[in-house]
Amino acid sequence: MRSPRPSNSATTTKRSITLIAIWVVIATAVGGFAAAAILTSNRHADAYALCQSSGLKAAATTMVMVDATDAFTEDQRRRLKSTVEVERERLPEGGRLIIVSLNPDAAWEPTELVSVCNPGKGETANPLLVTRSKVEKRWQSVYGDPIDKAVQQSVDRGASERSPIIITLAALLARADFDTRVAGRRLVIISDLLEHEKGIYSQLRGGDFWGAYQASPLPKSARLDLRNVSVAIDYLQRGKFAGIQGPRHQAFWERLLKEAGANEVTFLGMSASTALPAQARSELTSSQNGRR
Repeated sequence: MRSPRPSNSATTTKRSITLIAIWVVIATAVGGFAAAAILTSNRHADAYALCQSSGLKAAATTMVMVDATDAFTEDQRRRLKSTVEVERERLPEGGRLIIVSLNPDAAWEPTELVSVCNPGKGETANPLLVTRSKVEKRWQSVYGDPIDKAVQQSVDRGASERSPIIITLAALLARADFDTRVAGRRLVIISDLLEHEKGIYSQLRGGDFWGAYQASPLPKSARLDLRNVSVAIDYLQRGKFAGIQGPRHQAFWERLLKEAGANEVTFLGMSASTALPAQARSELTSSQNGRR
């Protein structure tokens, strides 16, 4: 005897229950992914938005100072571009990059060429919300392109006899978006470091760099506060000043910046032994100690 077939209503009910269960599982999974995506997106957006809202709220800030008071060679232009690209990439999402040009006509007013926040690249994009290519295009338009344009502008200005580097640095350190309230500060100096302010202080004749600096008005009129700042120098070589530039000249700047409180001072592309031989550092330190 055949067992009675289940009624159509019972079969329909079971199917409905099964479908409902499946949809609940799907909805839960999708909801979980969506929630995670939104949280991740908001976290990234917040870092960028905070940076844009205030110079004090950037995740980190890198200030690039370009000294183009002497014309750049093609090789130096390539160095400039490469140095800025490295600094651009090293900043975290929500970090700010500022590029300024030394202004020989108004040393206390460096020319700002760009100040932009890093919105994050494609690797941080959540595929549930936005494609990686779209994020990368946004990164290029609001961050990469403005920086590339600023790099070009930084070397377009004409040469000048004046090169007030120390005053320029003091001016940068007094900016509201780069003073002691700002976290994660990094200062990148792209320059031959040949300070020259006629009648104030000049390194163009060589001699006792430190003694001449101490005798000038600069230690009092252009005080440097580099506490909690990392300093990197792209040291541009000038053939006509080969007898002035070199280890002793670099040692002067290392000492000046470290005495101002810099966390570290590095010369880009140079090993410590190449940039500042022990003998040069010892000679400079001895001469300084003798004048204190």
